[in-house]
Amino acid sequence: MVSASVAVLLLVVAVTGVVAHLFDGRGQQRAVAAALAHVLMLAAVPGTVLAGVAFGGWGLAAGSAVSAAAVATQFRLRYRRVASRPSDSDLTVLHANIWLGQADPDALIALVEHHRPDVLTLVELTPEADASLRPRLSELLPHAHVSAGPGGNGTGIYSRFPLVDEQRHDGFVTELLSARVQMPG
Repeated sequence: MVSASVAVLLLVVAVTGVVAHLFDGRGQQRAVAAALAHVLMLAAVPGTVLAGVAFGGWGLAAGSAVSAAAVATQFRLRYRRVASRPSDSDLTVLHANIWLGQADPDALIALVEHHRPDVLTLVELTPEADASLRPRLSELLPHAHVSAGPGGNGTGIYSRFPLVDEQRHDGFVTELLSARVQMPG
């Protein structure tokens, strides 16, 4: 009986991962679930085994269906990454931890100028670092959603394209921001 309960719980967790992957989330809980979707889907493997033991053939079939759905969502991502070539619709992102605002700003600007990302995200962003970097980034990345925090608790999103649906998510030690990039076309 315990294995049946655990099997159902694991399969529900895996289905939650599949749903979180497939649906567009704008709230904090949905954003966290979407970020963890691939981890949640891993529950399908032990869930399928336990469902097979607890419920026999139909449990194995249900678990296999959940596992197949999880694999399908992840396979598409992996296949596209390997098979695709850069196109005009690709979005490039550069991410940097600026070490509590102590990173070399000239080195960061050089990286942005060399790689020309569409979006730059920074963590451990201080108000001083933002004040130093923003004027230098504004020509290449004119759009920004920033919550610079003292002690390096800040985060910044700088973009070549307009940012919409900007949000600040509460309940985290460091600032957690999200935004959608409004690409042309």
